[in-house]
Amino acid sequence: MDLEQCNFLAEDLLIKIMPRIHLDVEKIDGLYLNFEPRVPTEVPVWVAMFLKKKQICTVIPPTWLTVEDLNTISQAEADSPSFTEIPERFFELSHILITQCQDDLENLEQLRTLVKDIWDKRSSKLRTSTMEFLETSEGGHVNMNKITQFEIAHTRDFMVDASATIGKLSNVYLSIDEE
Repeated sequence: MDLEQCNFLAEDLLIKIMPRIHLDVEKIDGLYLNFEPRVPTEVPVWVAMFLKKKQICTVIPPTWLTVEDLNTISQAEADSPSFTEIPERFFELSHILITQCQDDLENLEQLRTLVKDIWDKRSSKLRTSTMEFLETSEGGHVNMNKITQFEIAHTRDFMVDASATIGKLSNVYLSIDEE
């Protein structure tokens, strides 16, 4: 799975919106939608972003997209040597909401900074664990717990290239040893 596919899958998650108008749509991509003004409802992210662009709704961010909750996630990530549990499609959904729903988010710059901080901490752990694996591993697999598909997609090319290079170097070393 690549980054584009991760983002595509994030758009199918359900998110709450607050419609601004009455809207009774019989069918949008298999969805039956009936909106009443100021009555929260859940729709897929792609529908919410479409309605947001048309100024038909306000997006209600997930409960974890607050300064308090992101501080908690960031601190847990800093305190733990391993990866901590984060919400489903955390990075993809954060990016969508921070870039497309700025007027619906409180403390936007703090949210942006905290999401980046969490990304930096997890990326650092991923780089460190990848290097440790490549330096010490003789096997061809690794077990990664609590890492997201987005993070895997982000590092896949590096992992594949590094593994291939180590394999080539091992073959060179073996052929020199045999001489």
